[in-house]
Amino acid sequence: MKKLGSAGLSTWWLRNIFCQFDHERLRLAIEQLAGDIDCTAFYGEPGSIDICAIGSFVKIVDRNIVGRSIWKDYFEGIDSAGGDVPCIIIDRLSDLPLSKSQYVCQMDMNSPETIRKIVQTIKQMRKTLDKNIPALFLK
Repeated sequence: MKKLGSAGLSTWWLRNIFCQFDHERLRLAIEQLAGDIDCTAFYGEPGSIDICAIGSFVKIVDRNIVGRSIWKDYFEGIDSAGGDVPCIIIDRLSDLPLSKSQYVCQMDMNSPETIRKIVQTIKQMRKTLDKNIPALFLK
């Protein structure tokens, strides 16, 4: 685990990719990506409130793993607070609500292009965030 300086304490979430899914190829791709872009992949426990409690610049979730009631609590909290952390959903559920206040997309894990698209999107997000972080908070 990296030690954080005083500036890092307030921005640690800018280097965190939150994951709550069970997909081996995606897990390997995210771990490789995290190393390439100097980030950490944090894996939430199935059925835990980790999605609500762990800060990140992007979330990748399977709502079957998150749990329906926890997803609904997360969704209600994000929409009432105006949260804006992008969330990539990798399940096929269509009966659960999607946030109106954050970027949300639902990806088809049966498509051979999905993992590549997720990795490219996160790389693009990281570059954009790095450009917008004040020099005081850069490592």
